[in-house]
Amino acid sequence: MLFSKSCEYALRATMYLAQMESNEKVGIKVIARDLNIPADYLNKVLQTLVQQQLVSSAKGRNGGFYLTKNELNKPLINIVHAIDGKEVFYRCGLGIKNCSSKKPCPLHNDIKAYRDNIKIALSNNSIASSRSQIDSGEVFLSK
Repeated sequence: MLFSKSCEYALRATMYLAQMESNEKVGIKVIARDLNIPADYLNKVLQTLVQQQLVSSAKGRNGGFYLTKNELNKPLINIVHAIDGKEVFYRCGLGIKNCSSKKPCPLHNDIKAYRDNIKIALSNNSIASSRSQIDSGEVFLSK
């Protein structure tokens, strides 16, 4: 709805990696299987996050994707910015090019409030913050 499919996958995959032990590497096929995401698609998404230094990867037999302590502490909004860009929080919900607070579309104020709340939540939560909720069973990522 607000985010692209790529961004949704990126958020889910980083939260999944946050559950692993420090520097534990996980192969793309395992992540894709566990999250029910196409592996080739997810690999491209995660490579973008590697380039943006939000996820780490290692090649080779014992390679895979992982998160460092520094990456774990980054806010989730960084992932959204890396995949969908900062403009995702400013685009018109109806797709009207010239929509603004001075010349709003019919849903402008409602959609702006919704986007602002999501932006705050993503800014206030780190990648690691999802771990305790997932571990306790309060929330889930798949299945």
